[in-house]
Amino acid sequence: MSDNQFQDFTGGAINLGNGEGSAIAEELITRNSFYRSGTAITTWSGNTLNIDIWHNYFEDNNIAIRNVAGAFHAYDNRFVRSRVTDINSVTNMHSSIVNNVSLGSRSFIGNAQNIGFGSFLADADIQGNKVYAASSSPLELTAATPVTLIDNLIQGPSGVPQVLMSGGGTNRALFVGNTFASTDSWPLRVTQEPLDHGQGSSAVIGHPIEKSTDGDPTTYAVLGMWNSLSGWQWNAPAGTHKTVLTYALTSNSSSDNSMDPMDWVLYGSNDWGQTWTQLDSRTGETFSGHPQRKVYTIQNPEAYSSYELRIEKTANGSRPVTGGFVSLSEFELLVPGKTSGAIPPPC
Repeated sequence: MSDNQFQDFTGGAINLGNGEGSAIAEELITRNSFYRSGTAITTWSGNTLNIDIWHNYFEDNNIAIRNVAGAFHAYDNRFVRSRVTDINSVTNMHSSIVNNVSLGSRSFIGNAQNIGFGSFLADADIQGNKVYAASSSPLELTAATPVTLIDNLIQGPSGVPQVLMSGGGTNRALFVGNTFASTDSWPLRVTQEPLDHGQGSSAVIGHPIEKSTDGDPTTYAVLGMWNSLSGWQWNAPAGTHKTVLTYALTSNSSSDNSMDPMDWVLYGSNDWGQTWTQLDSRTGETFSGHPQRKVYTIQNPEAYSSYELRIEKTANGSRPVTGGFVSLSEFELLVPGKTSGAIPPPC
């Protein structure tokens, strides 16, 4: 199917495997244009496989390409201002998404589960794509596994993850040679598991985890305590280790001390968190000022590639799993010769 123009379809412009006596497979859809439709192209049947979508133009659609069942491959397409997302899949498929360009869409892949369209389920090879001016997180891959991202250019708004992955360790992801054109300190982020990094309540709005490493004691992070672990984690660049001699916590700058950490344990790991060594433990700590910076010494410091500060109780008695919030203005890991600032910011 080639060289056609589709516009103003309230539902789907092209539906493959939706009600036919037998599924449609091994089709090439190329050099077509799609404007202002609900979904431009949808695969509907488990036998609708090897749908090659190449060299097409999509503008102002809700979703450009969607897999309900089956599988497609998207090569060298152009997406402009998709209102939900350019590409999505609600059942698992194997897909190659290569050399596409997205401009001004809400999202390039996924990021649709919270508005009724599901996460992106796929074994996906995502390579050589250019994503410009996405208005929300450009790639939401929490349900994609395995997934490879190679040589992509990704630009989304600051303050949101450029790529959102699962925090449960289920993605099996490989990232090589990608460029993130964003001011976000951590373009690649995971969901709140196992640490609840500022999701789930109006209390966290305006207080993301980045505020605890920005060097400004007048800003602060608020993190939830509904998971089994609550706190902060820092990972060194791959293949490197850091010896932390002291660490510093600064209480938040608000007048509310109920979210101050009171009991905590600092751990170190050299096997990506498979095993942890306890480095320091504190109970009954209080902060008399807001903000107030307190420095703590590690008695037996060694080099670790990961550090984790686990909050066990706050000033108002909140604990992991039972719920509530913990807050800090700054969390600093200090190496020899450094008296302030994390190395680099924890995540």
